[in-house]
Amino acid sequence: MKLTPPKVKAPPDPRHKPFIDFAFETFRDRTGSTLVITSRDAKAVSEMLKATAAHQEEFNLERLRQTWIRFLDNRTAFEMQQEPLRWFCGNLNRYAASGNGKREAVDVQREWLKWKLGK
Repeated sequence: MKLTPPKVKAPPDPRHKPFIDFAFETFRDRTGSTLVITSRDAKAVSEMLKATAAHQEEFNLERLRQTWIRFLDNRTAFEMQQEPLRWFCGNLNRYAASGNGKREAVDVQREWLKWKLGK
């Protein structure tokens, strides 16, 4: 019988809880609504942080916070229909790269059409 050592979990990213807490508070402050955070949202944040772990100088906690605020302040009607935390995590490059967070209307329409068509 071959024994295998137990898998060791990597330590959690130190940016995880502070970012979740910040997102929760600022969402309520900016929208007047409570941000409901599910396990899917927490997983999306974990995946985003894992993807940016090699670039923590660029995606430090302060930069993530600034980008989240930019996202909240510039959401389109389409984006307001999405789960905000998961949408942000899945589209981090878009918000981090843009200076003001705004995109051309044609880009927003293209996204909506892809979403509607299921592509």
